[in-house]
Amino acid sequence: MGRIADSTIKGFMYQFNLSLNEILKSTNEVIKIEGIIEDIDKINGEHITAIQCKYHGEAEKFQWSKVSKPILQMLKTYTNSDESKILFVLYAFFPSEQLGEKAVSKNEINEMLNTKNMEYICDYIAHIKKIENLEIESLVSKERKQKKRKKKLGSISLAMSWKFCVILMISLIIDFVLL
Repeated sequence: MGRIADSTIKGFMYQFNLSLNEILKSTNEVIKIEGIIEDIDKINGEHITAIQCKYHGEAEKFQWSKVSKPILQMLKTYTNSDESKILFVLYAFFPSEQLGEKAVSKNEINEMLNTKNMEYICDYIAHIKKIENLEIESLVSKERKQKKRKKKLGSISLAMSWKFCVILMISLIIDFVLL
């Protein structure tokens, strides 16, 4: 069994390769790595393509549950955005899957929106659709207040996370190579 870091590093490499591919394919778009919206933002005038990358090297096969969180994140961003000109793309690597596209059906979206996962309900679904269950609305409100309190009370950490350092290094390399 490989080390846990192996999968994380492969995930960074997957995103890095996709980023390089987008840069090389670019004609007149501005490409932002670790963009404002997603992992890769392609900006062409008023149009934005927001690309998220997920690497599931340990997964045996594709499952919608493995990509439900990023899809819910995209739906939340779309719902809360004044910009209706955002195209969302999710690249997901599963070793046993053939290269190709998968369309998300209305049934899969409904399953994701009807999850019982309280984290997903508080963080995403409460922003996407109206919550009609008063008990859940109460929990979501408490969760939001607690998060605000934690943000106010949280200490400032001077240490950068490893992921941020790697991405910063990659950004610097890309800036250096492209200048």
